[in-house]
Amino acid sequence: MDLKDKLQRASEVFDILEQTLPLNLKGQFVKVQKDPHGFPDAKPIYGKLRIMPDNKNVPKTFWHQKWCFYVVGVGRIGADYKRFPLNIACDAHVMFQMPHGDKGCGKGQHEEAVEDVLTSAKNSLGTDWEFCSVPKKDGPKHFLVKPYLPAGNYPRDGHLPTASVLAQDLAALINATYPAFLK
Repeated sequence: MDLKDKLQRASEVFDILEQTLPLNLKGQFVKVQKDPHGFPDAKPIYGKLRIMPDNKNVPKTFWHQKWCFYVVGVGRIGADYKRFPLNIACDAHVMFQMPHGDKGCGKGQHEEAVEDVLTSAKNSLGTDWEFCSVPKKDGPKHFLVKPYLPAGNYPRDGHLPTASVLAQDLAALINATYPAFLK
């Protein structure tokens, strides 16, 4: 698949997501403007779609299109890519990320609560999900990520997971975390 196909797959995930979310969460999420987009510095190139709540019921300093969001990555990415938190290669991933200390994420004031939410969500979502904190100079960057491994057993379209698989897992991630972020 070329970049255009990967970006199309990411857009399809968002379209299916709305059908997959529980009723209490439908209509509350939007794509970040200009998404999906590709990363030319990733080898091979992959596409990324960031998703955020449409209404910011959580503290307004929390959600930010550069730092705090849900994301679907489509295409091979690995440990050699500095923006990816895991030391493995995968064909795609579904993730929530929040770095410590960035101005768009409340300057670290939500860090402990987010770590608790992500840890709890990881426990409820299962063993395919990874919670990790990547050390940074101003504090750890937190991720809850589900990687789709090249040898993984999931429905595929070519070497990538189907848009439906990605959307279902993204909906599960949102359902496991977003209500807790509102508290």
